Amino acid sequence: VSVIRSRRLNASYRALIDPSKATWTTAKIATDSGFSDVGKFRKAFAASFGVTPDDARAQGRFVAPSISGAGQLATHFAAFGALQAGQWPQNRLDG
Repeated sequence: VSVIRSRRLNASYRALIDPSKATWTTAKIATDSGFSDVGKFRKAFAASFGVTPDDARAQGRFVAPSISGAGQLATHFAAFGALQAGQWPQNRLDG
Protein backbone atom coordinates (compact mmCIF):
# COMPACT_ATOMS: atom_id res chain seq x y z
CA VAL A 1 0.00 0.00 0.00
CA SER A 2 1.42 3.33 -0.98
CA VAL A 3 2.05 6.04 1.57
CA ILE A 4 -0.49 8.31 -0.10
CA ARG A 5 -3.16 5.62 -0.15
CA SER A 6 -2.46 4.80 3.49
CA ARG A 7 -2.82 8.46 4.44
CA ARG A 8 -6.07 8.70 2.51
CA LEU A 9 -7.45 5.62 4.25
CA ASN A 10 -6.43 6.96 7.66
CA ALA A 11 -8.07 10.31 6.88
CA SER A 12 -11.24 8.53 5.84
CA TYR A 13 -11.23 6.50 9.06
CA ARG A 14 -10.92 9.65 11.17
CA ALA A 15 -13.77 11.24 9.19
CA LEU A 16 -15.98 8.19 9.66
CA ILE A 17 -15.74 8.36 13.45
CA ASP A 18 -15.80 12.15 13.69
CA PRO A 19 -19.11 13.15 15.32
CA SER A 20 -19.15 16.40 13.35
CA LYS A 21 -19.28 14.35 10.13
CA ALA A 22 -21.98 11.92 11.27
CA THR A 23 -24.33 13.07 8.52
CA TRP A 24 -21.74 12.61 5.76
CA THR A 25 -22.23 9.60 3.53
CA THR A 26 -19.51 7.03 3.05
CA ALA A 27 -19.34 8.15 -0.59
CA LYS A 28 -18.67 11.76 0.45
CA ILE A 29 -15.96 10.70 2.86
CA ALA A 30 -14.39 8.46 0.21
CA THR A 31 -14.44 11.29 -2.34
CA ASP A 32 -13.10 13.84 0.13
CA SER A 33 -10.31 11.41 0.99
CA GLY A 34 -9.27 11.14 -2.64
CA PHE A 35 -11.06 7.98 -3.80
CA SER A 36 -13.09 8.29 -7.00
CA ASP A 37 -14.61 4.79 -6.83
CA VAL A 38 -16.61 4.03 -3.67
CA GLY A 39 -16.52 0.28 -4.29
CA LYS A 40 -12.73 0.28 -4.48
CA PHE A 41 -12.61 2.51 -1.40
CA ARG A 42 -14.74 0.04 0.58
CA LYS A 43 -12.50 -2.87 -0.45
CA ALA A 44 -9.30 -0.97 0.32
CA PHE A 45 -10.69 0.18 3.69
CA ALA A 46 -11.71 -3.35 4.69
CA ALA A 47 -8.37 -4.77 3.57
CA SER A 48 -6.49 -2.12 5.53
CA PHE A 49 -8.51 -2.07 8.77
CA GLY A 50 -10.30 -5.42 8.84
CA VAL A 51 -13.74 -3.78 9.04
CA THR A 52 -16.01 -2.08 6.54
CA PRO A 53 -16.36 1.70 6.59
CA ASP A 54 -19.90 1.29 7.98
CA ASP A 55 -18.64 -0.97 10.77
CA ALA A 56 -15.85 1.46 11.61
CA ARG A 57 -18.40 4.26 11.88
CA ALA A 58 -20.61 2.14 14.17
CA GLN A 59 -17.64 1.12 16.33
CA GLY A 60 -16.54 4.73 16.58
CA ARG A 61 -19.84 5.66 18.17
CA PHE A 62 -19.05 3.38 21.11
CA VAL A 63 -15.36 3.74 21.77
CA ALA A 64 -14.00 6.61 19.74
CA PRO A 65 -11.17 8.08 21.74
CA SER A 66 -9.50 11.11 20.27
CA ILE A 67 -7.56 9.85 17.25
CA SER A 68 -4.97 12.32 16.10
CA GLY A 69 -2.84 10.06 13.96
CA ALA A 70 -2.55 6.79 12.13
CA GLY A 71 -0.63 5.13 14.96
CA GLN A 72 -3.65 5.28 17.22
CA LEU A 73 -5.97 3.36 14.88
CA ALA A 74 -4.83 0.00 16.24
CA THR A 75 -5.54 1.25 19.77
CA HIS A 76 -9.05 2.19 18.72
CA PHE A 77 -9.78 -1.25 17.28
CA ALA A 78 -8.23 -2.96 20.30
CA ALA A 79 -10.54 -0.94 22.53
CA PHE A 80 -13.54 -2.02 20.47
CA GLY A 81 -12.41 -5.65 20.73
CA ALA A 82 -12.23 -5.29 24.51
CA LEU A 83 -15.71 -3.78 24.53
CA GLN A 84 -17.08 -6.66 22.47
CA ALA A 85 -15.39 -9.18 24.78
CA GLY A 86 -16.90 -7.52 27.84
CA GLN A 87 -13.49 -6.40 29.08
CA TRP A 88 -13.99 -2.65 28.76
CA PRO A 89 -14.09 -0.81 32.12
CA GLN A 90 -17.71 0.01 32.87
CA ASN A 91 -16.94 3.48 34.18
CA ARG A 92 -15.37 4.37 30.80
CA LEU A 93 -18.66 3.69 29.07
CA ASP A 94 -20.61 5.69 31.63
CA GLY A 95 -18.42 8.75 31.47
